[in-house]
Amino acid sequence: MSTSRYFTTVCVYTAIQVIATIFILILIVVGFVLRKREQEFLSWRSELVSIASHEIRSPLTGISWITDTLLHSGENISKQQKDGITIIKTKSEELLMTINDLLDLAVIEKISQKKLARESIPMKVLFEKILNNSSLTLAEKNIKLIIDFSITSELTIEGDRDKISRMFNNLISNAIKYSKNGGIVRVGKTDQKTKFVFWIKDEGIGI
Repeated sequence: MSTSRYFTTVCVYTAIQVIATIFILILIVVGFVLRKREQEFLSWRSELVSIASHEIRSPLTGISWITDTLLHSGENISKQQKDGITIIKTKSEELLMTINDLLDLAVIEKISQKKLARESIPMKVLFEKILNNSSLTLAEKNIKLIIDFSITSELTIEGDRDKISRMFNNLISNAIKYSKNGGIVRVGKTDQKTKFVFWIKDEGIGI
């Protein structure tokens, strides 16, 4: 093989390897950019769903409370009016449940995209904060929220403070919402062999 032909062959093989390497690098960069854009889109979609759901949930909650007040006001309303108000209340609560499902979906998507923070959470402080934030609702329905003696000042758990707080706030809010006027809602924990279980008890209609 002549020198010129050998040189040409070496250049061709080298060029092929360089082109293949560049092509692979381009694929990696494109894949990275597409993955980043996908994450940005999912984050934007979750944020949009969350904002829209919150904006819709507020008036729906108001409608539900108003219809409930009308039904239990004791005023003289005809059976036809009562049936109409009941339908409005039922449909608004059904739509509110759908909105809550959308919010849960948005939260799940955000969690999947975001690493959860872990910290030591003093549970008695957390429950006392929920108690203070619920004081107006408790006063309106004359309901007592009692933190059981099993929730001590030393009791802590490891987890994401915002997510844990939101979870217990939702559970306690539901317990208050579906309790009869003058009822009691209790929060506590039960010790088991290798773990302990938090519980929330109310005197409402049950699930």
